[in-house]
Amino acid sequence: MASRFAGLLIGLLLSACDTDPPPSGAAASDVEATVQPAGVPSVTPLVQAAASGDLEALRTELEAGTDVDARVVGRRTALMFAAEAGQLEALRRLVAAGADVSARDASEVTALMLAARRGHQEVAEFLVASGASVEAANDHGSTVLMDAIRSKNVELVARLIELGAPLDARDRSGWAPVHFAAASREPEMLPLLATHGVDLQARDDGGMTPLMHAAEEGRLSTVRWLLEQGVDPAAEDAAGRTALDHARLRKEWDVVEFLAAQADSE
Repeated sequence: MASRFAGLLIGLLLSACDTDPPPSGAAASDVEATVQPAGVPSVTPLVQAAASGDLEALRTELEAGTDVDARVVGRRTALMFAAEAGQLEALRRLVAAGADVSARDASEVTALMLAARRGHQEVAEFLVASGASVEAANDHGSTVLMDAIRSKNVELVARLIELGAPLDARDRSGWAPVHFAAASREPEMLPLLATHGVDLQARDDGGMTPLMHAAEEGRLSTVRWLLEQGVDPAAEDAAGRTALDHARLRKEWDVVEFLAAQADSE
């Protein structure tokens, strides 16, 4: 159990710093030495308790007057670690103790984004009910909804849309939720967004459409579905490439075969 928690905590710490995973066999102390900025703790007893769901230790820290919003590595709070780890009861206690549900880390990421990224639906709904914004975006323009799409949790995505998460937001590459859904491994993601009226031929900053993203990622079922919706397979991006070209470049041969057959039949 202890080793499993240590692995979880190291993973959360690395996530907080946006670092690459440590080399195989690296010790926890090596990781902390890599990610710990001068003068900022990489972990505290409050963070340990929140991330592991140790409610007794959490109560002890809170009753001792520990700052519930104290920052550790990556400027993350205990609430953020609990959200990313899916520790709902720990979150409840932190919020009851006055934790800021709108706090942002060094990359402008919120606890709700972290919960959405991991697909923790109950945690996400609790945070929204506690005042977290479904419209928040990080410093790359990525939103709560985009993070939820990455998690492949269709029910969570549907719920966030119901709660007002914007479908027209764009990140710094011009990707909208529809582009993330097209690239998703979850084939039901894009049809879900389509029921809410997203533009299935929307272009990102490189001129790429959802079909091109699906083709590039080898999402054959999504490619089929998009063509059934009447999207243009001959559309070109800013570099003059079609969806078929993108599939060829990425060697997604099933998609290449399908799109080439479609082109031959026209």
